Amino acid sequence: QKYALAVINKLMTVFGSYIGLGYDVGCDTSKTVMSSWLWVCAEEQHLCLLVPAFHGHQHNRLCQLDWHPMYIKGAGKEEFEGCKRAFKDLNMLASGTRLSTAFHRHQAIEQHWDFRSLDKHVDSGTFLLHNYKQALGIICKDGADLKILLAKLGTTLADYIQYLNAEKTYLEGLKKEPEAVLLGLEYLDTLQELEEAQ
Repeated sequence: QKYALAVINKLMTVFGSYIGLGYDVGCDTSKTVMSSWLWVCAEEQHLCLLVPAFHGHQHNRLCQLDWHPMYIKGAGKEEFEGCKRAFKDLNMLASGTRLSTAFHRHQAIEQHWDFRSLDKHVDSGTFLLHNYKQALGIICKDGADLKILLAKLGTTLADYIQYLNAEKTYLEGLKKEPEAVLLGLEYLDTLQELEEAQ
């Protein structure tokens, strides 16, 4: 977790406020941040930790409701898996540099990152334009579809937030078995002990 704290500190120092950071164990990392010297700064700068979208489905549903980008206001369409893609691309160097000297291996890695950075910089305008157009299309089409569904179902946007809150409350209540279930299990254990004793 110390590496996560170092990354968070660097991001807040360089980029300032309102950072959304996807981290595979963002749920646990937030606890580490809260108990560290970074907490006051993170709170003042509105740091938002998330669990990346695809990794988030490995977490339980209660964790997803708190940390999955789909439920975090402001996360938009970002899935927070950029680093995974970057290192996946880097893995392609392995076959070509496996038998290289340390110097040539480091040179290839450095060139890879330089070219990747340049490519990303060149593509950034097109990337932003396409994402902007896609977001407008989604807002327009899905917004119209949502209005139809709201009218058809007789619901409001507040109802859906309430449903998520109710689901979260229900799941939090499941952290401990209901009393009736515990009594039933105790009864079964007692019956088994009685049967074994006879």
